[in-house]
Amino acid sequence: MSGTGANARRNLMLGLAALGFASVYREGFEVVLFLQSMRRRYGTGTVLEGVAIARCSSPPSGRSRSSPTIASRTSGCSSRPAC
Repeated sequence: MSGTGANARRNLMLGLAALGFASVYREGFEVVLFLQSMRRRYGTGTVLEGVAIARCSSPPSGRSRSSPTIASRTSGCSSRPAC
């Protein structure tokens, strides 16, 4: 690490933030390429059905399956507009 103290910590945090951004961006890009390939092979309807199934079977963003809220336990997938 270059510098001392606060400057070194700042550089480390910037580096980790850049690495995190690049990793998430790359994963998103890979998903887009994968879905485009699937759309060309199987058609748009099939891919959209798969996306809808995945959306309904995954937990709401920001919450894990181990700690659902009371509303999500009782309402299930029907509370989401995409379902």
